[in-house]
Amino acid sequence: DDYEEGTWTPNIGGDATYTNQTGKYIKIGKMVWVNFVISIDSQGTGSTIAAISGLPFASGTASQNTSNLSWAGLGVAMTYGVFYVGNGASLLNLSYTTGAQTSMSNNPNSLDDGATVRGGFSYTT
Repeated sequence: DDYEEGTWTPNIGGDATYTNQTGKYIKIGKMVWVNFVISIDSQGTGSTIAAISGLPFASGTASQNTSNLSWAGLGVAMTYGVFYVGNGASLLNLSYTTGAQTSMSNNPNSLDDGATVRGGFSYTT
């Protein structure tokens, strides 16, 4: 009986400006599916670590469920990336690898002017 669709606004905080900043979600019961596109015109005082805030609902458990993630113009040469959300959080954080890495690194200093990140993510409330 709990079904909802809507929009949300992904952002990196501070005084950042955007050329594209859109997000949509579907919530069924405790399950939430979001997709987003964020293109940064000017990072300003916004996050540099690919932390995207503004999720429509706080997470009920920590999860790492990104699908269809793509990026361009980041300040780190990633070969694989995935977002995770902490328990009780409304913030997506990036984990990634480079070609030489054998384990994931968290929160790269990667957001620059002109960076674009697109993705889909699912989590529970």
